[in-house]
Amino acid sequence: MKERERDSRDEELLRLKAKLGEVTMANELLEQKIAALEGGRPLGRRRSRR
Repeated sequence: MKERERDSRDEELLRLKAKLGEVTMANELLEQKIAALEGGRPLGRRRSRR
């Protein structure tokens, strides 16, 4: 079976899928942070800004 040539739509689709993955991961991390804050559990240790 012959594979069709890639065009700009394919590149845009790949870019959007990557962006969706990034946004999904950020959303999951925020949900974990909210759960930790609502549960009264301490968050991970942070470095001083000094």
